[in-house]
Amino acid sequence: MKSNPAMHGSGDEPDVIVKGKSRMWMIGLLFFLIIVASFVILVVVIYFYNLWVLISIFGIAIVFSFLLMFIPCFYDKESTVKYDPNSETLTVTVIKSTYLRFCRNQKEIKRIFNIKEINYIGSTSSCCLNKFFATSVNTSICTDPLFKDGQLDPIIKTIRPIVFAQNAERNRLREIELHPPPQQQNVIIVVQNADEYIRQNPNAQIQVINNGSYNPPITLPQQLQQQNQFTQQYQPDSFPADQPSYGLAPTIPPVYSSIASAPPQDSQLTKS
Repeated sequence: MKSNPAMHGSGDEPDVIVKGKSRMWMIGLLFFLIIVASFVILVVVIYFYNLWVLISIFGIAIVFSFLLMFIPCFYDKESTVKYDPNSETLTVTVIKSTYLRFCRNQKEIKRIFNIKEINYIGSTSSCCLNKFFATSVNTSICTDPLFKDGQLDPIIKTIRPIVFAQNAERNRLREIELHPPPQQQNVIIVVQNADEYIRQNPNAQIQVINNGSYNPPITLPQQLQQQNQFTQQYQPDSFPADQPSYGLAPTIPPVYSSIASAPPQDSQLTKS
């Protein structure tokens, strides 16, 4: 079997194309020649020697060779893997063998994968050659062993990191859907003196709002702290306290008795 990688320009970046061709028809040709040689020898043995042992041996060889000759008919004739980085698509084309073309009416199988939908991509070893396979949400494909070791590496090493990153993102979203995180609490701090609050909280993000009808946003800054200063600032009610005066005796107004004494009159008193 022989396979040929190729690079062809398409758009801004070149397409990566890997081809693998089957050489199983050579095995079929080999068994066909064995059948022809065994038949000729069998005729010679029967005509000249008439030895039943040799006749049986070559007869069995002809039958087995005839059966093995049809094995290559079930193998794919050619497989092509094409990666287009511009359209982010992977195209796998499998050309079927002549037997499948005539008997099953299958000339080729073509699968086009979007890179964003691929779940896994890789290759497996089989009889010194490698199979290519790719799976997505909707379809999958696996080729016959037509590729040599390392021949598929340019495509696999380019696409696999993208696929792994997408799978990790899908798993993260699925985990969030199954186990949603607790709801985020929005904390709004209203302070009277923004400068003082900034000195006490140097890492806080402060925003001064001079609109009394301010409606805070749903999503707050990272520190979840925000200042809202209204137009009419809140001022606490305060009253002056009476300060006692020390060292001065309180003045007591005089008390006059209505019988014993009376306030002095500005009139002249006469004796009776």
